[in-house]
Amino acid sequence: MSLANQQRQFTLVMAGFVIWLDGEGYTARFGDAWRSTDPLQCPRCRMAHSYQELLIANKRSKELQSKHCDRLAVDLILERKDGLKMTDADWFKVGAYWESLKGRWGGRFGVRKENYQTELGWDAGHFEWVAEVSQPQATRI
Repeated sequence: MSLANQQRQFTLVMAGFVIWLDGEGYTARFGDAWRSTDPLQCPRCRMAHSYQELLIANKRSKELQSKHCDRLAVDLILERKDGLKMTDADWFKVGAYWESLKGRWGGRFGVRKENYQTELGWDAGHFEWVAEVSQPQATRI
């Protein structure tokens, strides 16, 4: 499947996911949705670096080949509609639903598989697309 088709599929599934979040009592805002691979000149060293390289240098990312650069990942800022802070239970619920849509959830990053039910990873607001399914599972409005 072409990258463009994967991006279209991701967009449709993400739309359905955001609608699901709303129905479950959460609000969602986009954080990082796309990261340019265009080189940027560093004002200090005058060398060109990608935005992703700068994020790594500043300890804001751990991956040089981020799905954000392919427009196949988004960081969501999630909040509960009742105003309470997101709990680990909230994150596990949200992450499990995203994974049921065949996505990869950042709440698993840095966690050993045997601890998936009890330990939250370092990037719980990260949702990326890894599946190639024939029919996007978007919710109809």
